[in-house]
Amino acid sequence: MEFASGEGGRSAELVDASLTWQPNARIMVVAGQILAPLFYDVRERIFLLETLERGNTTRVFFGGAYLRGGYVAYRVNAQNTLEAGVWNSLTYRDPQLNASGGQAATAGTLSWRYRSGDTQLAIGGLAGTRPRLQARDANNTPIEVPDSDRRIFYAELEQRIPNTPLRIRADYIWGRDRNPAGGTVPRFLTPSDLQTVFLYALYEPNPRTQIVLAWEDFDPDTKRGGDRIQTLSLTYHYFVQANVRFSLRYEQATEERGNRVANDRAILAAQYRF
Repeated sequence: MEFASGEGGRSAELVDASLTWQPNARIMVVAGQILAPLFYDVRERIFLLETLERGNTTRVFFGGAYLRGGYVAYRVNAQNTLEAGVWNSLTYRDPQLNASGGQAATAGTLSWRYRSGDTQLAIGGLAGTRPRLQARDANNTPIEVPDSDRRIFYAELEQRIPNTPLRIRADYIWGRDRNPAGGTVPRFLTPSDLQTVFLYALYEPNPRTQIVLAWEDFDPDTKRGGDRIQTLSLTYHYFVQANVRFSLRYEQATEERGNRVANDRAILAAQYRF
């Protein structure tokens, strides 16, 4: 539950709710409103997220990060797992989910995950439809935005460097979707090709300390210039105990809008996990 939701943070909102059934050691079925089982930035719980906040790719195309539906995970062997799911095609905080005249649409996910020793590899994606909606343009003229493709794929590799406290993670994300910016007053009426690169370096010299260097190169439309965002961040975590974390993050975001403009910010956070 989110107890500081809505206008002024005065409302409570159900965020994470699921049922899990595990009939045997190889099969697990999960259904409900759950984090999208895709790349790291969208599938990890916020209180475990190494960068404190989700990246631009998640904020734009996976608003809220949670999907409604379910998936089946099948453990082929100790190293390999297959996951397949069926969902509402939009995450629960997508700006166009509750658009007037909007229609429900479905999407499927499929992933293969491999883990062996210090190496983890995952490949998969989401494919479906971003539904049509009736809306108004900037001049308040009624318009109908048609259905569009919603296909987002990813490849992820995580590798611990032998005999060091250093891990490296890399994600490449690509696909095609209609940018939902503007919600019921949409800024975009047709889908575009998107592309993202995430790079993480995670240094953990002892159980209490974690230092994370992260870089995201997000391009929501590879055929149009001026909207690419590159974000570089450095985060320091100190674990007072396993469930108590103090964090300091510094971030620089560079936007490509004619002239490149850098936006800097710092975040200081204290977290207690029940």
